Amino acid sequence: MITLTDEDHQMMLSLAKKSIEHGFKHGAPCAVEPNTIPAHLHNSLRTFVGISRLGINVGCIGNFDYKPIFVAIRNNSFNAAFRDTRFCSLTRYKANQSTLKIHYLLKGRLYKNINKQELIKLLKPSHSIILSYNDKKTAMVSAMQEKWGKYKFVNETVNKLGIDHEVPFELLGVELIETISSPEIKYSEIGLFDL
Repeated sequence: MITLTDEDHQMMLSLAKKSIEHGFKHGAPCAVEPNTIPAHLHNSLRTFVGISRLGINVGCIGNFDYKPIFVAIRNNSFNAAFRDTRFCSLTRYKANQSTLKIHYLLKGRLYKNINKQELIKLLKPSHSIILSYNDKKTAMVSAMQEKWGKYKFVNETVNKLGIDHEVPFELLGVELIETISSPEIKYSEIGLFDL
C-alpha cells in the first residue's frame, strides 16, 4: 500500500494546476520530466481529480486503468477542467473561484451477486465504488458518500451507470476501493513546483 505525505499531495496538486494552466494556454496537458517526480509517485494507481466551484462539482475525471500517479494526475486534471462533458469547460475566472482535490484509489475488492442492502452494510466511509454492467462502467469517489450518506451514494452511482432500472442489482459488478484524498485546496492558493 502506498503512503502519501503532505508534500506529495502538494506536489500533485501543483501538477494538477500546472496541467490546467497549460490547458488554458495550449489546449493540452503539460509535459512533465519524469526525473523530477519522486520514485513512489511513479507507482500505478487509479486516481480522480475533482474541481468544485462555490461548493458545487464542476468537473471530476479519473482513470479506471492503473497508470503512474503523476501521469494520471496530469491527464485527469486537464480532462476534469476541459473535457468533462457534464459541465462547461473551466475558465480562468471560474478556476480562481474553485478548489481542487485528488482522490487516490488504493486497494479494491470485487463483489459479484451482491444486493444493495449487503453493499450498504459493507461500505466504509473511505470506500469509493466502481459499478459495471456489460460494457458500461462508472465510479463515485468516497467524498460523495461523505456528502450524501450511504443510500444516496449507492443510488446515485447506479443512476450514473445509466442502466435500465429493471436490471437486478445482483447482476452488477461491484468494486469497493479504499481511497485517500488530498486536502481540498483553493486553486489560487496552490503553489507551482518545478516539474
